[in-house]
Amino acid sequence: MFLFWLYNPDKPLPNFNAAPSPASAGAIPKKLFPLWKRMLTPNAKTRLSTINFVPEVEMTGFWKENPLVSLVDGLDGFELRSDGEKSTLLRTIKDAADSGSLPEAFLIHRVLPSLLHSLSLPNAPSALMLPLVLAIGKNVPASTYSKVVLEPVVKLYASPDRGTRMALLDGLDQYADKLDNKTVNERVWPNLITGFADTVPIIREATIKAVYPLASKLSDRILNNELLRLLAKMQTDTEPSIRTNTCILLGRLAPMLGPNTKKKVLVPAFARSLKDTFVHARVAALMALMATAECFDRDDLATRVIPNMAFALVDKEKVVRDQAFKAIHMFVKRLEDEVASMVS
Repeated sequence: MFLFWLYNPDKPLPNFNAAPSPASAGAIPKKLFPLWKRMLTPNAKTRLSTINFVPEVEMTGFWKENPLVSLVDGLDGFELRSDGEKSTLLRTIKDAADSGSLPEAFLIHRVLPSLLHSLSLPNAPSALMLPLVLAIGKNVPASTYSKVVLEPVVKLYASPDRGTRMALLDGLDQYADKLDNKTVNERVWPNLITGFADTVPIIREATIKAVYPLASKLSDRILNNELLRLLAKMQTDTEPSIRTNTCILLGRLAPMLGPNTKKKVLVPAFARSLKDTFVHARVAALMALMATAECFDRDDLATRVIPNMAFALVDKEKVVRDQAFKAIHMFVKRLEDEVASMVS
């Protein structure tokens, strides 16, 4: 009855007292029909039992034609397969997940645990697996997400593998908001900071971009001291894009910094970028100054901000000069508003 219903969910059950025929089997596959017929044999001694049904099906080769069974088999022996076979299987899972052809429960309770187990093993293709883990993990209930997804993902931060590190940083936006402050400060940050000194530029740049999603969870000590020291060093990086992104990050972090830190750090940091040989770094510095205008009082504007940026008005690049004039006009206007209330 179950087998019939499985392939004919919208049809009424046939008359099981009559001899089964291909017509009465409905959509039951031809390879399964003889077995189904044997399961309906009136004589209990010769009737095919449900226990023996599975091995009998295996003998027909039916399972090998089933993509779902092939997928499960692939997951069971994943770590033993070649790199090519692993890539093919992961691509199959991704395509099936994207198309919705696999049930969500199957993805969460069967595929995801297998992927997470394999991900924890040495030589796992982390760069390919982690994006898939995070994509499937989005459907895990919030009540279990931390244990099921976050816990194994956070462990990967201790991995020295660059592919794993890049995958973690690239996918950070998908799980950063679910990390608690304690995990970020004690388990993620100590491993994340190694990326600032990595010899591969793309790792250093990805590390800088990963700071902002985590910034609100960092302790005051890390945010106002350790991180700023690291960023000061990154402003002298050999890669111009890294220096530029560092300046942009400082501008975004400004509202989170302590009052004393803002007064001490921001103007010197942006002034340093204004002297950068890379044109986009200089533009980024001007835009960062404008974006953080609220951080400066009138004395800062008059004695530190405007004097430290005035030379950009005659920069050799027009794009920098144009941005500098916009910034000067904005700061002068702010000063005019400030001094209007001063006693003559």
